Amino acid sequence: MRFLQLSSSWAAFFRWRYWPSHGSEQSRPYFSPGHSWWCWAWYSTASMWLFWPWTSEAQCRRTLRKVMPRAYSSGVFRSASSRRPSSSTDWAPDFCLYSRENRLDKPNDRVTQDVWLSRHSYLQPVAQLHALVETAAATIPNEDPCAPIWDNYTADFKEGVPLLASTAALTDLTAAENVLVLIIEKLASTPLPGKVAQETKALHSELHYDQDAPRQAVAWLLDRGVYASACPGLLHYFGWIALARHFRPMVEAFAAWRDEERWLRSYCPTCGSPPSMAQLVGTDPARLRLLCCGCCKTRWRYRRTGCPFCENQNDRSLAVLTVEAEGGLRIDYCESCRGYLKTYAGEGSDNLLLADWTSLHLDLIARDHGLRRLATSLYTLPF
Repeated sequence: MRFLQLSSSWAAFFRWRYWPSHGSEQSRPYFSPGHSWWCWAWYSTASMWLFWPWTSEAQCRRTLRKVMPRAYSSGVFRSASSRRPSSSTDWAPDFCLYSRENRLDKPNDRVTQDVWLSRHSYLQPVAQLHALVETAAATIPNEDPCAPIWDNYTADFKEGVPLLASTAALTDLTAAENVLVLIIEKLASTPLPGKVAQETKALHSELHYDQDAPRQAVAWLLDRGVYASACPGLLHYFGWIALARHFRPMVEAFAAWRDEERWLRSYCPTCGSPPSMAQLVGTDPARLRLLCCGCCKTRWRYRRTGCPFCENQNDRSLAVLTVEAEGGLRIDYCESCRGYLKTYAGEGSDNLLLADWTSLHLDLIARDHGLRRLATSLYTLPF
């Protein structure tokens, strides 16, 4: 204990002596020509060795909300405003210190949903609702959509017209309308939590009151028309779960047909929605970035660097917020439009960590730091 007290006193002294602002909340360790490398290394090592293993999750949450990325002082280490890290192994500040048993240090480690929820218990209500909806959807027989004649769609594809918006593709939506009605009918008789149950029954009545309502609802989901629903948020959620399941065979066939190098656009080649998340695949220097649609679940190639919302390609205004122990998840953001995109830089847990709902806490972190949620999502946060 005496050793810990002496070591912590020395650590505090070196922080006061060699760090600017004398330990104010805004100051963080950085290096400049006026400071000694050995002081920085000694302080970092002593602090982490002495205090990190005993940091509690409650302390982590307080630290997460208090010191998540700020604009750092100029120096060698900055919050990526000077450069964009080329990979997830680049330096990133310690924004979050989890207790050792809760850490997911290696982005390539596989993680199951049970393990993820045990470390993020606040996601349990969303996970339970998602499971109920997926279970109900799995019981609905799905009629595979007719694959379009790809040669007829080639010209529209080159012009940047999404598949479901192309008149040349001639996609029949009648089966999709039936799937939507059946899923909501099934969910209306499923025990759902509180307000969700009430709104689901309202949606069920709404779609059966007017025979043309299912057609209008699907057209609204595909941005082809206007539909005044009493519960638009829930309809958007249920509707895209239904459409994603229905169009899955066509999405897979489309992925096998299209030339990714000819698209490279910031919106989904299938439904035209902006991306909800991104994924980095492969290894540097040949690492690729895929954008992920939160609606139809399509993944497509995009430029390795660049904002998909404002098309900004200036590396100096593209930055990264890296949160430790999050299984390879990070927040990429643009300082020009303040838009951000959650990015999975690991491997092995794609289906789980690209599901959007599994990283809603990162959306709250981004909001707390003045970033704008320009990505398309099936989940509405209380902003």
